[in-house]
Amino acid sequence: MALKRIAERELKEERERRQYQAQQNYWPAKMTSWSRLESLLNTSRQSVFRLETRERYHNRADKKFFSLFRTGMPLPPLELRHSSWNERIRKSQTTGKTWQRVRIVSSLSSYMAYQFNWLYVYGADAGEDVRLLLERYPQKLFSLWEIHDFWMFDEETVVRQRHDHKGHAQDLEEVTDPREAEEYRTARDVALKCSRTIREVLKADRVVARSAKN
Repeated sequence: MALKRIAERELKEERERRQYQAQQNYWPAKMTSWSRLESLLNTSRQSVFRLETRERYHNRADKKFFSLFRTGMPLPPLELRHSSWNERIRKSQTTGKTWQRVRIVSSLSSYMAYQFNWLYVYGADAGEDVRLLLERYPQKLFSLWEIHDFWMFDEETVVRQRHDHKGHAQDLEEVTDPREAEEYRTARDVALKCSRTIREVLKADRVVARSAKN
C-alpha cells in the first residue's frame, strides 16, 4: 500500500509539472497585475466566476489553517468564517451580484477535506455558489480546451491564473481575443453543468463525506 501511495503521488506531481510546462510554453507573455484582479473583484457588477483545477494550493493562510485542521479542531476559527473574502461576498448580496466557484476534484486528500469543511462551506454560507466537479479524468469533459485556473467577470473579462508545479500562485494574464474569451465561456458552462453544490456533494456522496471527516 505504501508503494502504491508513493506511485500515485509521483503520477500526480508529474501531471502538475506537465500542466505547468504547458502554460509556460503556450500562453502569451503579456501579463496583468494582482491589483488589476483586485479591481475586477470590486468593480464587476453582475458576476464573478472562478475555476480551480489544481490538487492543492499553497499560501501562508492555507498553511496555518490546514495545520489547525489536521490537529482535529472540530470547527474553524471565527476569522475564517468572517474572512475578508466571505465578507466581500456578503456585502454584495443586496446588489444581485453572483459569485460562483467550481473546484475540479480528481482525487481526495486531507487538504481537500480541509477546503470542503473549512473554506467552501462557509463561502457558501456567505452567498457564494461553490460547486465540486468530481471526475477522475476531467480533461475529457472539456474536449480540446486544456483545463487550467481562470477568473471570469461579468461574462466578458477573463483572467488566467498560473501556478508553479507545487501550487504557488505565479502570474495573471488577461485574455484580449474575443474568440478565446468565448472558449472560456464554454468551459465555464461545462464546469457548471457537470458540477454539484458543495452541500449536495457532502450530503449525497458518502465517499466524499467520509473523506471530509477524517
